[in-house]
Amino acid sequence: MENKNRGIIMNAVILAGGKGTRISSIFPDIPKSMIPFQGKPLLQHQIEQLKLYDIRKIHLCLGYLSDSITDHFGSGIQLDVDLDYEIETTPQGTAGSLYHLRDRLNDDFLVINGDIIFNVNLYNLFDYHRAQGGIATLTTHINPHPLDSDLVEADEQKKIKRIHVCPHAPDFDTSHFAHAGISIFKPKLFEYIIPSKKQNIEKHLIPSMLKDNQSIYAYQTEEYIHDTGTVEHYHQVVQDLMNGKLSFY
Repeated sequence: MENKNRGIIMNAVILAGGKGTRISSIFPDIPKSMIPFQGKPLLQHQIEQLKLYDIRKIHLCLGYLSDSITDHFGSGIQLDVDLDYEIETTPQGTAGSLYHLRDRLNDDFLVINGDIIFNVNLYNLFDYHRAQGGIATLTTHINPHPLDSDLVEADEQKKIKRIHVCPHAPDFDTSHFAHAGISIFKPKLFEYIIPSKKQNIEKHLIPSMLKDNQSIYAYQTEEYIHDTGTVEHYHQVVQDLMNGKLSFY
């Protein structure tokens, strides 16, 4: 894959601290980022996708059963990446996990939810983020389960006006695009995190930045991004891999 000096993002963060409660009935003893697809943990698929786009410094925010991840991947040398671990002993929310990386993220950085599987041209996302110049860019898409997704309300210029955090009422307007779990942030994000307070990116940080008139943009895509955090979603991804809807490399 040709770079053409487009890889402006050098660091990625994967939020992989979740227990995977919704999928524990079929994978009871492993963190959800280690659920296997085609013989590889989900997290390995994510790392390999990032490496395709010249991201080799990857920070992993871990919590539940973190040893199973650190023991499996080590320093990352076998995958030709540099893995940095941030392990929390008390759940601090997605924003709280990020805060501990503030001294290691001095330029714009990518954030990936640890329970999604994707095949996205990240160079195009990088270009869009750079052109828009906002404090953040959220990847959005139309998905088949909007009522359990965070929905993004944007104007005609794709500038985000509001984020509606799930769950939603059954009669909620589901015409909005869903946040797909891939974002880019500027380090200024850290100014909106309250230390030692449990906070989530979508529920707390995005609204705080919007209230402060920060520009946040939606990157709308039809590329494959799918949540794997429930039994139903897991089986859908397996089916997509079998029928060729999802393929890698």
